[in-house]
Amino acid sequence: NFRNSLVTVQFILLVGLLSMTIFVYQQMNFISNKDLGFQKEGVLFFGLSGGEKYAQLKTQLAAIPEVEAVGAGDVPGWEMYNQSTYKMKDSELTLSDGTVVYTSQDALNVLQIDCQTCIELADKDRVFVINQTAAEKLAKIQGISPEELVGKTLISEPEYENEEFGFGIPYTIAGIIPDFDYFSLKYPSQSLFLDIVKTPNYVQSVLLKVDTKNWQKVLNKIEKAYKTVETETPFAFTFLDDRLQQLYLSEKRAGLLLSG
Repeated sequence: NFRNSLVTVQFILLVGLLSMTIFVYQQMNFISNKDLGFQKEGVLFFGLSGGEKYAQLKTQLAAIPEVEAVGAGDVPGWEMYNQSTYKMKDSELTLSDGTVVYTSQDALNVLQIDCQTCIELADKDRVFVINQTAAEKLAKIQGISPEELVGKTLISEPEYENEEFGFGIPYTIAGIIPDFDYFSLKYPSQSLFLDIVKTPNYVQSVLLKVDTKNWQKVLNKIEKAYKTVETETPFAFTFLDDRLQQLYLSEKRAGLLLSG
């Protein structure tokens, strides 16, 4: 009886281990093949501080034949960070699951993010759009359709007082964009707000869409251009695809351990 019980326990543990291995494999396969809503192949980014430096560098980078698009702005592929509060101007209910992303129209072009409002308002210096998830939450609170939010005012961080606006920072909603996975897939259905400028004054990252068969050659060209505007900080780049892979490194390691 003891031997039979031991065999049964071992069998149950084996089935559980196999089930867990299959589950992890399916999850990693899903992550690898899921459409994130933006371009990740052939995209790299690197740090740069200052709008003036970016303006000079952008001209040089755009002249490189292998560089298809240049932009400046926040880069997707993060763990969750910087969630802030927000509400509609005429509402008392405050939500706390929003993230404001500062970016440029050029950066959206690099990432090929679907923003029809940006195309329609291309002559504007600044455009504020919200994703579909945020639109549906706010529309439900207001008792209106998501489309009726366009033109209304959203207040970010309404509890904080500032000299310019009083309480909170007001944004006029110019449009609604489809959801895309800015953060790790561990955090679905996040309210995302894009503060999009034509000419960024505040720059931390430069994004490039590159089409090339000789990466070392084109990277040398990019570094050479970079060094004409930045002499103190060494050139260091990251491929967006690699950045996204790093988000799920722990899950991959778990899968390798289970399969081993």
